[in-house]
Amino acid sequence: MHMKLIDKSLSDPILKEIGLLLNHAEVFIGQTKYDLEKKELLLNINRFPVIKKTVFSKTKHSKEAIKCQVVIRNIEDCIIENIAKELEKITILFGFHFEKDRIYFCSAEENHGKPCYSIDCKVSEFDIEILDKKSFANQ
Repeated sequence: MHMKLIDKSLSDPILKEIGLLLNHAEVFIGQTKYDLEKKELLLNINRFPVIKKTVFSKTKHSKEAIKCQVVIRNIEDCIIENIAKELEKITILFGFHFEKDRIYFCSAEENHGKPCYSIDCKVSEFDIEILDKKSFANQ
């Protein structure tokens, strides 16, 4: 899969589906790169595709991971909080969250009730690219 979305304001249903694509994904913390000059964030993740969705929005994910990169561009401000430095990777809780000019996610892992890891980006426009590793060779 190679998906790239660029728009000033994407519709809520599209943003919700993108968020679900990355629900339960594992983010490799040490490989996260935020480039202030390029205004982009690169995440290496394992995503677990949705294999079943029920009427009540419950989802069942594959147990087989797909390695991919997520690139978020047009970042005006980015806050990365990592209170559990010993973790190699975290699991994203409830996928990515999107608002008018913001992209946010946090870890399922907690320390004293606070997420161990979170990223909160303010963007001038949505520019999100998700590229599965098997697609890397085609670039």
